[in-house]
Amino acid sequence: MGRYAVKELRAQRVAVIDDGSTGGKSVAQAFAAALTAAGGRLVASASVNGQAREFSELLGALKPKNPDLVFFGGNPLQGGPMIKQMKVLGLTPRVVGPDSLCQADLPVRAGDAWADAQVICVLPGGAEFAAAPMGRFRVDYKTRFGRDPLRFPAPFTYDAVYVIVDAMQRAGSAEPAKYLPALAATRGFKGITGSIGFDSHGDLVNAGLTLYGFKNRQRDAIATFP
Repeated sequence: MGRYAVKELRAQRVAVIDDGSTGGKSVAQAFAAALTAAGGRLVASASVNGQAREFSELLGALKPKNPDLVFFGGNPLQGGPMIKQMKVLGLTPRVVGPDSLCQADLPVRAGDAWADAQVICVLPGGAEFAAAPMGRFRVDYKTRFGRDPLRFPAPFTYDAVYVIVDAMQRAGSAEPAKYLPALAATRGFKGITGSIGFDSHGDLVNAGLTLYGFKNRQRDAIATFP
């Protein structure tokens, strides 16, 4: 997202705000690091209380810095009111955010301040996520349960279980002390959400991501990585 903001969105002045949670701070810090590494300019950073719905003071202090893009590491309960209050103050930056912000109710919570072209967010799952065998999973799930699977957590939970099963099989044991090293060494497991493998930190290697904009207040995929 940080690289995309610089290279594709051509952001010149960027502000980063997080919701004060560990997750919100982590994604905000990662975004800021990627942004500056790509040559972007960070003009402000701030944290808010996770229960706050009033951001006028913060946004008022931000206005003289004239950000053309704001990253918010939070959810629609705060993101919606924040977008409303930006409009009241005459702030019109692009708003980008992680999966926590990328929810279907964000346009509803932003109300009349919502503009489809303003918000871009990201969700796990790249090009493979939309293709077979994920497509087959959707069909089989609906056949069995009579409804479409939720994007989260159904397919990712499905893959998580079978990654653990695979590690147990390779280790020849269901004892954590024996199969956890095999789990950490997973590389190239063919899951329904894509190829799964972990680096030395336990993070996914080449994790697929999809960037979304909004069209008619509905999420609309605009780019997939890798």
